[in-house]
Amino acid sequence: MRFEDARTLVADCERLYAMVADIERYPDFLPGWEDARVLARTEEAMEVVQTVRAGPMPVRFRTRALTRPPRGLDIQGSDGPFRRLHIAWRFRPAEDGCRIELRVEVEARLGPLAHLIERLFRHQARELLDHFERRAHRLGLIRSD
Repeated sequence: MRFEDARTLVADCERLYAMVADIERYPDFLPGWEDARVLARTEEAMEVVQTVRAGPMPVRFRTRALTRPPRGLDIQGSDGPFRRLHIAWRFRPAEDGCRIELRVEVEARLGPLAHLIERLFRHQARELLDHFERRAHRLGLIRSD
């Protein structure tokens, strides 16, 4: 499953990047996210364990987030239910704020949950930028010029 979305927000790219890179806050505003903990952090990367609910079942997985402030964040995983998980965030200054580009690629391992997991992530991907935009509003990151 692949999905791409983009939009321009009247906001500072550095502040939007910091909001997206604050992975431990994801359960506060992303439906289905039950837990996100940074296990290790360096200047270039974070090792994260996350739990997302897939129907009645929690799905736990590890990811490595490669950080490139304030230009991008690449979240990659290949354990748990995923043969491949890649979430790429890009932040580019625009005339009226910051252009955010999102690309999500998910391939679940074969098994009884593969279809459910890919369907969950397809649904999440379609609404991901909406959730982050609402959070940016709540945090006062979007200017009302």
